[in-house]
Amino acid sequence: VLAPWTYTPGVILTCAVPLFFMVSGYLAQLSSSTRTQPFKHFLGHRARRIVLPMVLWSVGYLMLMHFLMGWPLFTSKSLWYLMTGFFHLWFLFVLFQLFVVHKLLAGWLEGRGALWAIVVAICIGLAWYTLSSILLARTGDDQHFFEWHWGKLFLGWAVFYFWGVYLASAPAVVPWLRRNVFWLLLAVFASFALFFVNFKLEIETYGNLVRHYFLISGLPFQILAASLILVLCMIWEDRAGKIFKVVANLGKDTFGIYLI
Repeated sequence: VLAPWTYTPGVILTCAVPLFFMVSGYLAQLSSSTRTQPFKHFLGHRARRIVLPMVLWSVGYLMLMHFLMGWPLFTSKSLWYLMTGFFHLWFLFVLFQLFVVHKLLAGWLEGRGALWAIVVAICIGLAWYTLSSILLARTGDDQHFFEWHWGKLFLGWAVFYFWGVYLASAPAVVPWLRRNVFWLLLAVFASFALFFVNFKLEIETYGNLVRHYFLISGLPFQILAASLILVLCMIWEDRAGKIFKVVANLGKDTFGIYLI
């Protein structure tokens, strides 16, 4: 059984991908192109910025694995990974789906529309995380199949993306969060404790981490921790300058793909 200190960083870092999608939704909602650019042009621009790097990475990764480990090139599994991304840039496939959904709803995501969008996204997120937890309890170790395959659908990540959209659309919410950063931090610690206990139980039961993200006990921590970091970035942006631009320049393969 793994010692707690070996997987504690992994528990903490499960908020990283949710943060990525939350920042994506926040900045996409602030961008005028999301609302004003014609649908065809919008998709074309996003495809060049997102899909092309993902496909190039996937082709290169598949060729490397073919020569180093003998992976077959022409199978349904290989085609799936080429279309949806291998173990690094899979999140770009999800991001593109979310951008498409966002563009389809762009004219509606103002005021109460954004509120209804996050309500629906929360319901979908709760259902998705609950389904994942139930499947884990019933089927046991699935060799990460659920997260590595079904986790590439936007459904499990929409709650984070549209929370970012909502924060960009509800000017009264962000100041309230900024005034209550201390309480938000306490909520992060409390939700982390619950998530950590579940992780510990998972390792004791299965001998490894079968689920990293989609555990119902982890959803509160992921939302709260990502929200805290986003709010701190907003505070930094106001006081010290362009933090989002700095992040984009530090990560051309992640944030920079769609921020620049």
